[in-house]
Amino acid sequence: MIYKAHIFKCNNSDCEIRKGENSLKSRYSRKKSVDTNKSNKKEAPILRFQNKDYVFSIQSIIILILGSPTLSLYVYLFLELEINSWIQEIVAKQAVFLFNNIFNFNLKVIFSLEEVIPWKIFNPRTGGSFYITGLCSAIQVYSIFIGVIVCIPHSKALESRCNIMLRKVIILTFLIVLIYFINIFRIILILYFDDMGIFVEDIHFFLNYLSGFIAAIIFLIFLYKYIPEFFLSIIYFYKIYIRNRYFT
Repeated sequence: MIYKAHIFKCNNSDCEIRKGENSLKSRYSRKKSVDTNKSNKKEAPILRFQNKDYVFSIQSIIILILGSPTLSLYVYLFLELEINSWIQEIVAKQAVFLFNNIFNFNLKVIFSLEEVIPWKIFNPRTGGSFYITGLCSAIQVYSIFIGVIVCIPHSKALESRCNIMLRKVIILTFLIVLIYFINIFRIILILYFDDMGIFVEDIHFFLNYLSGFIAAIIFLIFLYKYIPEFFLSIIYFYKIYIRNRYFT
């Protein structure tokens, strides 16, 4: 009887020890699961595109959404200042130079401080004058390009943010030069149609919309090809911060 009682007590102590071990294991497993959940929450989601990982912060995407139009507006207002009238001068002289050499005409560029718009192109054959404003110089297009490209967010992943500043500078420079010559070609067409006696007002608006559409298509193609962060950041913002929060 004493031997059995002794075995019974040992079994009880063994059970208590095992219960203690189980409780410690359960606490450790719960603590580990909580730690892993916290670490998972801290890890930023990844968007994969063309075998590269892209990660964006919410702050950088907000800068793109709010900063692009703001910066574009300020750049446009700056280019509209009188000190930047050299842009209209270059556009007017370049258009007249090419037009006279292509069609063997004698158009002239006239500068007058007495008028609100100082730079104009004069056609001696028709007696008509075409004033070159800031909008005629495509400064609104340059402003949009600068505002958007500068505010495009950089990916946090090292492999995808490689040379992004260099890509921005190269693409922005190339697009500005390309749009400049497209705009020069548009002005040459307007001058040609005016000399032919075609109603210029309708042609002017048509060519404005056409050149704007071409500029937008070229701009989006170059962004997709060389700076995809513009589209990817918008997709990232929708998938991570909007769809997962409000639609799941």
